[in-house]
Amino acid sequence: MSSVLDPFYPSPPHHICLLLKAQSGNERSYAVVNHRWWSMEKINSQLYLENCYILQQNEKLRRKAQQLNQENQALLNELQSKLSSSKGQNNNEDHGSTSSSSKSDVVNSSNNR
Repeated sequence: MSSVLDPFYPSPPHHICLLLKAQSGNERSYAVVNHRWWSMEKINSQLYLENCYILQQNEKLRRKAQQLNQENQALLNELQSKLSSSKGQNNNEDHGSTSSSSKSDVVNSSNNR
C-alpha cells in the first residue's frame, strides 16, 4: 500500500517482527508489533496524502498571487502614466496662463505709458 504512494517507504520489517517473535516466543507480541507498524504506516500514508494536497493548494495560491501581482503592477503603471500625463497637461495649462498673463502685463504696461 505505502510503496505505491512513495518509493521511499520501507517494506514491512519482517525481520524485526520475526526477531521479536523468536525472542519472546509469543505469537501475540508479534501480532501487536505488526499491527502497530501497519497503524503507523496507515497514519504516515494519510499524512503523506494530506501533505500532497496542501502542496497542491499552496501551488495554486502561489500562481494566483503571481497573477494578482502582475495585475497590480499593470494597474500601477497605468495610474502612473495617467498621473504623469495629467501633470503634463496641467503644466502646459499653467505655462499657457502664465504666458498669457505676462502678455497682458506687457500690454497693460505699454498702455500705462
